[in-house]
Amino acid sequence: MSSKFFINFQDNLTKLLVFYDVKTIRLKSHLEEKIANYKEEFASALETEDDIINIKIEEEGAIYALSRPQAELFYQIAKVLTYDNLIDFENKILLLFTYSEMEQYIFKSYKYLMLKKPEMLKDKTITIGKLLEKKIDFNALIEEKVEFILNGLFFEDFAKIFKFAEKPLGINHNISKEDCNELNEIRQIRNLFIHSDGIVNSIFLSKVHDCKKELGESYVINKNEIDIIVEKIRDILKKFDKALITSHSELI
Repeated sequence: MSSKFFINFQDNLTKLLVFYDVKTIRLKSHLEEKIANYKEEFASALETEDDIINIKIEEEGAIYALSRPQAELFYQIAKVLTYDNLIDFENKILLLFTYSEMEQYIFKSYKYLMLKKPEMLKDKTITIGKLLEKKIDFNALIEEKVEFILNGLFFEDFAKIFKFAEKPLGINHNISKEDCNELNEIRQIRNLFIHSDGIVNSIFLSKVHDCKKELGESYVINKNEIDIIVEKIRDILKKFDKALITSHSELI
């Protein structure tokens, strides 16, 4: 049995993975031919001196009218586009989505627990500005405070995030130090793509143990690595979810 939050996590992840596999198979069989056709079509169209470039896409049965700068930009993209670098892009998206779904699961679980016991909030003050509003929705104020606390919590490492689940949330889980370290390293890979365009920096090297990458190197993530990361995240959340529903069976 699983909580409704974990079921939602599983469903979203499964849909993405199935879509990814189907899309990859389709791309592999058609993409290289399509790219070659795009290159030829753009190169031919740009030989004219027209300001408006008509691009005919045979398989779509459509003609697209582009300005010359637009057509030149698309042609430059088509010239460097390959199956491998497109799949690399897809892998990065898959990693970012998986990480985001994990955070959403933890966020929703913690928020649910905190809203059940708002007395655990350390800051119980309400500003004068809030009191002067015509209508005071105390539930909305509590929810706002809970989300503020949780948003700050997600800047911490995962040891502190799961420590928060024990106290004050009262979830006696068995997430290990090794589990937290693995999630911290996955976060660093995610941060690399978000903040550094996938280029290995000194922050990444200082926080990832036994890193075989070098400063300034481009981090290329393959599908095998994605599969390992997905399974690690799934296993750790499953372990936490078991503790969650033990304490809160109403979530089943």
